[in-house]
Amino acid sequence: MELLKSALAFFNIFWWKENVEGTSLNLENVNIENIILYEKGELHIQLANLPNKINVKKELIITNMNNEETVQKINIDSESEAVVNLKDSLLHSGKYAFYLVVEQEKIRLSLDQALHNQIKGWSHAKEISDFLVVPYTTIKNNFSVKVIDMCEHNSSNTLPHVVESLDKVNGKVTIKGKVFAEKHLKDNLEFIVKRRGSKLSYQLPLVIKHNKWEGHIDFSNWEPSKGIWDYYLKTENKKYRIQIENDQLINNTKGSIFPSRRESRWNKFYITRNGKLSSKIQSATIKMKSVEAKVFNDWKVKCWGVLKSSIIGAKTGDVEVLILRRNIYEEFVVPLKLEPKSGNEDVYKFEFELNYKDLIPSEHKEIYRGDVFLRIPLENDKQKIRFQLENDELAYQSRITIEDDKIFQIYFYSTINQQLSIAFKDLSIERNVTNIQLSHESLKIEGYAYLDTVEWVEKEGVLRYLVIRERESEREYVTPLEGIQNNLESHGYRYTYSGFSCELNVNEFLDLSNEEKKIFDLYVRFRYKGNIKERRVGQKEFNYFKDDIIDRTVLTKTSFNEILYLTYTPSGNIKIEINRIPLEAIPYLTKSYWEENRSGHEDIWLIGERPDTAQDTGYHFFKYCRENFPDMKVYYAIDSQSGDLENIEYLGNVLHIGTLEHYKISATATAFIGSHDLEYFLPAKAVEFESFKNGKRVFLQHGVLGRKNVEYHKDYYKYPFDLFCVSSLSEKNLVIKKLGYDKEDVKVTGLTRFDNLLKQKNNNYSILFIPTWRDWLLNEEQFLESDYFGRYKSFLKNPNLHKLLDEYNVELNCYPHYRMQPFIDHFDITRENIKVIKLGEKSVQDLLLESNFMITDYSSVSFDYHYMEKPVVFYHFDRESFFRNGILRPVEETFLGDICFTEDSLIQKVQSYIENGFKEREIFTRKKDLIFNNIDSNNCERVYNEIKQF
Repeated sequence: MELLKSALAFFNIFWWKENVEGTSLNLENVNIENIILYEKGELHIQLANLPNKINVKKELIITNMNNEETVQKINIDSESEAVVNLKDSLLHSGKYAFYLVVEQEKIRLSLDQALHNQIKGWSHAKEISDFLVVPYTTIKNNFSVKVIDMCEHNSSNTLPHVVESLDKVNGKVTIKGKVFAEKHLKDNLEFIVKRRGSKLSYQLPLVIKHNKWEGHIDFSNWEPSKGIWDYYLKTENKKYRIQIENDQLINNTKGSIFPSRRESRWNKFYITRNGKLSSKIQSATIKMKSVEAKVFNDWKVKCWGVLKSSIIGAKTGDVEVLILRRNIYEEFVVPLKLEPKSGNEDVYKFEFELNYKDLIPSEHKEIYRGDVFLRIPLENDKQKIRFQLENDELAYQSRITIEDDKIFQIYFYSTINQQLSIAFKDLSIERNVTNIQLSHESLKIEGYAYLDTVEWVEKEGVLRYLVIRERESEREYVTPLEGIQNNLESHGYRYTYSGFSCELNVNEFLDLSNEEKKIFDLYVRFRYKGNIKERRVGQKEFNYFKDDIIDRTVLTKTSFNEILYLTYTPSGNIKIEINRIPLEAIPYLTKSYWEENRSGHEDIWLIGERPDTAQDTGYHFFKYCRENFPDMKVYYAIDSQSGDLENIEYLGNVLHIGTLEHYKISATATAFIGSHDLEYFLPAKAVEFESFKNGKRVFLQHGVLGRKNVEYHKDYYKYPFDLFCVSSLSEKNLVIKKLGYDKEDVKVTGLTRFDNLLKQKNNNYSILFIPTWRDWLLNEEQFLESDYFGRYKSFLKNPNLHKLLDEYNVELNCYPHYRMQPFIDHFDITRENIKVIKLGEKSVQDLLLESNFMITDYSSVSFDYHYMEKPVVFYHFDRESFFRNGILRPVEETFLGDICFTEDSLIQKVQSYIENGFKEREIFTRKKDLIFNNIDSNNCERVYNEIKQF
């Protein structure tokens, strides 16, 4: 018995030491493994790794983080759980910390790793009474709760919300979540998507019920342009980026492919570094590898290789090769054979063949290009996916030649963007100049030129000529360009005698024009099997500067000097520019004259546009300066034969281009200010004037940038613009990013000609039709044979258009681009209510002010119309060709009007605007901030101030 008592006593001592007296409770591993916040106001906290000591009190202590006062003490039950009634003391704005207290030990509670990854942002927030309760973790992973008074939070810069799901069904995306805000804020909630780097945004469908919101994205209906798009919730004119706390919502969602007008595009959601939701939109492509082609049976071609893509396995029907002809959108389809490649997931062997006869237009008259797609059924859509490849040989493997009254070729090729396309065109010329020099009266040129795929193995086998053509008169000098053996081979073809070397006396072609300024373009011309083919002479590798020269020589005459310059075009073609300079003006071109006659602190401004106009930004800025600062030495340079001369001479200080006074002012000017290239209104090349090299160079601009690529990149100038005027912050960013200017060089001023647009409004019932030019049309013959001329002549002669004009008593004024002006008689319009306006007959701005409605294609003059809140319709029958060198901004950012692709749709749109009284649609009115920072009459003033502050 005594032994039993001793044993029990020993056990009691051991139990006491272990469960009561022990000092080491090991709380380091205690954490929170789960929390549940109920809308009734209870917060359940489940602990893990809590030591299970009997009769030891365990408490949850909650303190106010602002003053460290204890606001609640809650017992932790035997299941290691604590239930916090928030309504007791926590429903006051503030932040609260949670501690575990066991006997004398106290620790700040943290979360286990799994729970830590879940609690982000507003993921576990709940609305309780008039407060928002937000569980969160601190930087040190300590668990806390933030309580926000909903009324006070209305003035904050955050909108508490959470995304709970992101689902894709049939190409459409639904985003579901919660938003925590007062009722009036939720009632006005909008779902917005905005293109990054732009003000362009769209409102997408949103459904909200209580605090649940549901946003819907249909990419095929919205058709976003390529780029990065950010998502927002908007209420009462405040936008809040949508946050994603759960990475898995994005990681588990595959990208979406959706159809757009011409091609399918790919959307991929992603989370930014700051946890925001964004989309990356890009062209949908599929890679071709090991591609080969072979022509057989004269007309048929077979193409085969390997495709690698995961989407092929997701197809829901047969795939096909689609050839889509550019601009007119004719389709041609052939079957595509696919076979999985063994041992390679998502890799397929492919093969297709077609008969070229099916693709050749009748009568072999119209050349064209088409793009090649994989058309694949996915879910409920047939997607058009571009093939992507690198294979220069494909153009030669797949080529056939068709000899008729003209010689044509058809073949597949890889574009500059490495996408598969097809060309039906006449013979092409390959050429390169390896050496060119001007030396006094001599022009020496060396290089090679050949007809691509036409072998030249006998010296007399091909007839070739050098053509020197004066640009304005189109008069030409022609001399044989004999073949020189160079043993050139390319793509399996021999061009043994394609070399040339030619030396000419420049006096043999200088008399083709008597103008003081003239430009000669150089061509190589071939005669082959009754066909004539020519191409501009140029270099494949070159450094282009608009204001620099390749070579220079001076011809001394009796009363003048002629300075000949070799220069490049932007594409590397070579031209000869000639300035005739009076002997009396020669001193003005010297550096010594500039040094001796510098005006010191006195400003001398020389302003101009194109040499024969005074109606653009240059004219309006000059007028502003003369009317507001009459004592300033501000001059305008214009051709003495210009039809606009009488509109500007009354202002005084007008210089006729090429006069001695013009030379003198040009040689001493401190600022050169123009709407186009500044050299347009100088009497000689800019490189001749030290004043130009050292003065201010100000670009007023002819229009708002953003459509086709322009030649104003800073790298294109030895003497770039010092001040580049733009109309908006978006345009400024474009000039900085795309054209290489520093932000200090670019100023948001607006166009000076805009000032006059708000001064008067005319109620004439008239339409202004004002298309721009196509820079690939180099002469009258090309113009008359072009789709460009055919389309516009067809529109102006359309009987339905005539009926509309007659019925509603509307006049249509057609103002052709200045480069189209020499050919306007070919339109042959005889109707009284359709007038073709000649250059100088009326100014563009007068036509803008007099008319109610504009039809154009891509002209930047449409921005003037937007400025006046007048409607514009765009006719984009050749968008792919016009933007073949790229586009600076997405179409929807700069074309703020209805876009038509066919003549019928254009006539219908004209009718709808006539019937609604020529009112601008609200959808386009609301987009004005994409183009203009200011719509007022202070543009000239802003430009003036920027130049003076320079």
